[in-house]
Amino acid sequence: MSMDDIVLRCGRRLKQPPNVAHLEKIVEKTWGFDYNKNFRPMLMQAVGFVAVEKIEAAIDGAKFAKMLAALGNLKTARNNVAHTYVKYLTPTAPIPAPGVTTSYFNDIYDGLVEVETVMKGLKLI
Repeated sequence: MSMDDIVLRCGRRLKQPPNVAHLEKIVEKTWGFDYNKNFRPMLMQAVGFVAVEKIEAAIDGAKFAKMLAALGNLKTARNNVAHTYVKYLTPTAPIPAPGVTTSYFNDIYDGLVEVETVMKGLKLI
C-alpha cells in the first residue's frame, strides 16, 4: 500500500482514458511523501475538495496524527543525510536506527490503512 496506490485506485472509477492518463501523470510527477505538499493535493485532484474534507473528518485522529508525525520525522531524517557522504555526517544529523525508521513506516502504514478504510466507507475506492 502506498499513497500512489490509493490515488490510482480512485482513478478506477474514471471512464474517460484522458482523465485516467491525467491522474497517472499527477501521480508520476509527485515524488515526495509529505501529506500536505504531496498526498493531499493528489487526493484533491482525484476525488475533490469536499471528499478530502470528508475523509479528514472521518479519520481516526490519533492514527492520522501519528502518520503525519512519522512522515515529518522521516522527511527530516532523509533531508539531513540527502546529498551527503556518510563519513561527513555530524553528531547533530545522525542516521536514525533501523528500529526507529521501522516505527515510522509502521505509523505511516497504519495511517494509510485508515485513509483507505475511510475512503472505502465513503465509496471513493
